[in-house]
Amino acid sequence: IDSTPPLKQDQTQKELIEEQMARKKAEEEARIHREKELEWERNMEAEKQRRLQQAASRSNDGLVHSLTAALPSPRAEGIGSSGSTLSSLRPGEFGSTGPPVLHPKGKTPFFDPYAYLSDARGEPSRKFNPIYRVQPFWALLDIDTYIRRIPPGPDTQTVAAKYDSLSKAISFICHIVQENEKHLSGRNGMDAPLSYLKANQLGMEACIKMIASLPHSAGASGKQLDSLFLTFINMFVNIVSKVAPNQQIVLPGGWQMPDGKGHLCLYILRNQGEEKFSFTVCNTGDGLQYHPSKFDQSSGLELKQMAMTLWDIPRERLTDSSFWVLLFRMQVYPDKRNNADFLYTKLLPGLNS
Repeated sequence: IDSTPPLKQDQTQKELIEEQMARKKAEEEARIHREKELEWERNMEAEKQRRLQQAASRSNDGLVHSLTAALPSPRAEGIGSSGSTLSSLRPGEFGSTGPPVLHPKGKTPFFDPYAYLSDARGEPSRKFNPIYRVQPFWALLDIDTYIRRIPPGPDTQTVAAKYDSLSKAISFICHIVQENEKHLSGRNGMDAPLSYLKANQLGMEACIKMIASLPHSAGASGKQLDSLFLTFINMFVNIVSKVAPNQQIVLPGGWQMPDGKGHLCLYILRNQGEEKFSFTVCNTGDGLQYHPSKFDQSSGLELKQMAMTLWDIPRERLTDSSFWVLLFRMQVYPDKRNNADFLYTKLLPGLNS
């Protein structure tokens, strides 16, 4: 005789049914994600073959220099073609495969965005001593969680504090490349182990200058703010038109809200050549829901791609100030409509659609 009350039996059956439905839903979602991953892999392979055929047809002597290592794997990672051959480069080896590696002292046409923005001669000098007290150094060693035992205070969550922290982190990366070239370069001045990053370092130096020259950083408001913003846009559009093929620059990104809060990220603008550009959003927070993702097969966790790239943007769309006014306005003029949805669903789709 079953002594379980009827209500208890009904509840147990309901829980079993819900558990079965949840299991079926999870299996269906996993199947859909597997199909999407397979479709993505097929598209990447098709793109790879198309580009190999395109490169072979352009080669006069019939020699294709290891294009399988250069294309299109960067698109899979979303970092742009500058990262395609870094693992195979050796000190002093520039542009032997794939896109050329740019350097101010090299023969390839190069635009120095930092020199364009700075009144000073030469690169900035900086000191990080002792290095173990530098927060970006903690992040490189992944020891932030062990050092930061106390939650950050409210003053560190303001937009100004976030910009300051971002500038220091970028400055530290620039410092590493500077010191590497300073102590390990040979006679030609561009054969240090990290010389292939010199162009990227100058692009990040320009980003630090842009953060400092953003109108709100100067404490402007009202008509003065409008005037400074117009000056900033005109200056920036000139920079875009000067970026050389296969060169990229780093831009401050994000938005401000009326309550004094905001979100920061980084943008990377790259000249692909042939009158085409790419635009990458490097994000670690709000907005990642719009980035490509996949599930880790071992843990089942969702993995987000932090750098999302839009390819083959016509040059005329980026040398026109319209896009940049809307993009940088989000950082200069606080508004409740400044959010990830506006950036990812309104602004970015218009670049290469």
